[in-house]
Formats: sequence, structure tokens, C-alpha cells
Amino acid sequence: MNEKFSIGQFSKKTGTTVRTLHYYDEIGLLIPELTASGRRIYNNGHLITLQKILTLKFLGYSLEDVKEFLQDESWDLRDSLTMQREMMVQKRKQLDHIIKALDHALHIVHGEEKIDPAIFVTIINGIQDEEEHKKWLNKVFPEHIVDGIYDIPDDQQREIEKVFAELIAEIKKMVQDKISPDDPKAIQIAKTLFELASELFGEDLLNIILSVNEDDIDEESVMPNPLNAEEEQWFKQAMGHFESQERKNK
Repeated sequence: MNEKFSIGQFSKKTGTTVRTLHYYDEIGLLIPELTASGRRIYNNGHLITLQKILTLKFLGYSLEDVKEFLQDESWDLRDSLTMQREMMVQKRKQLDHIIKALDHALHIVHGEEKIDPAIFVTIINGIQDEEEHKKWLNKVFPEHIVDGIYDIPDDQQREIEKVFAELIAEIKKMVQDKISPDDPKAIQIAKTLFELASELFGEDLLNIILSVNEDDIDEESVMPNPLNAEEEQWFKQAMGHFESQERKNK
């Protein structure tokens, strides 16, 4: 028996709002019968079609795709589901990246009243564009070196980022306070950052990284620099004084 339902009855039976049913009718996705008086009437066939729509929506298909599928009698379900699964896997990776970035952001700002936007953006960008950075690094370094750079436990990475943010903030303050790059405090900052990088990569790997010619670096492929031009120049000078001091101590 092919039951008939008013739009209100059909809405209650399916758990779909009247507004949604009106919209599906408007875009030609689920078109009811019309009585002589203009009332919308649904039947069991509409129930089956709506179930297909809801199933495809649950699988992540857009309403435009759903409409095409319903109109295409030769729809290849296997190929479509395979493609949709790949799309969902990519979306899941993207969501995992966003969650990771949020976790790292919360760790960085924990206990801090303020944080310089440039520092924050640099760290989050490093997570957001990790795959792009890896591709660029693979052009410059052997694969095992790149793997070594990224083979860091997440909790350790968060701690390193927090220390990094604090050190960069100190550099910015020293430049603002007109502290000379050869001041012991400046040299200590350079030393601490060098030791942090050595701990992170190991001295051998760090030396390989530092040996890369700046001309070989594609600026669009690397993360934003948290230091402005003046701060970067100041830090290079402080690092030069640190290296000079290290050579004297050997």
C-alpha cells in the first residue's frame, strides 16, 4: 500500500524539518506531488528517496552531488564511495592538523599574558604547513635527515616551541631596549638558542642545516620569520659573538 502523507506528517515521520523539505523541493532534490489545491503530498517512494539523501549526506556528499547520483541510473557506487573515502581521509588529516595546532597554541599561551603575533604565527604555520616544509626540505637534504628533523614526540615539540617563543620574545625586548649584540645577555640568548637547536637536531645535523646556502632557500617554502629585519640582524651579530667566544674557549 502506497501511503500518502502531508508535509507535516512526513516531517514527523522522518525527523526532517518542514523547512528542509521545502528546500529539497525548491532545488529539485525531493519533489512531492501536488494536490489540486496546491498541498504537498509525499508517499512511500519519497521515504526511500529521502533515506538515500540522508545516507549520502552522512557520507559527506554535497546536495549537488546527491542530486546527480539520484538522477544517474548508472551510478557506480563502488568508485564513488572509494573517492569519497579518500576525501574524508584527507579531511580527517586536516582536522587532526587543526587540533594539533590548537593544542600547541594553548600550550604556548599558557601562563602568558601576551605573546607577540609574529612568534605565534611562525609556530602555528610550522604545524599548518608541515607537509609543504617537508617537501622543500627534501629538495635540500637527504630524506633520512628530513625524517630526523620531524621525528620528535609531540609533547617534546610543544615544550621546545614554548621555550623558542620565550627566547624570541627576549630577543625582541633586547633590540627594543637597545642592548648591544655583544652584551653577555645577548650572547647567552644566542647560546641558548644554539643549544636548543643542537638538542633538537643533534650537532652533526645542525651543522648540515647551517651549511645550506641562503640563495638555495625558496622564501615561499619556509615558515614566516618571527624577527623583523633589525631583530634578525641583531641576532646574527649576537650569534657571531657567541661563535667567536666558542672558538676562543676551544
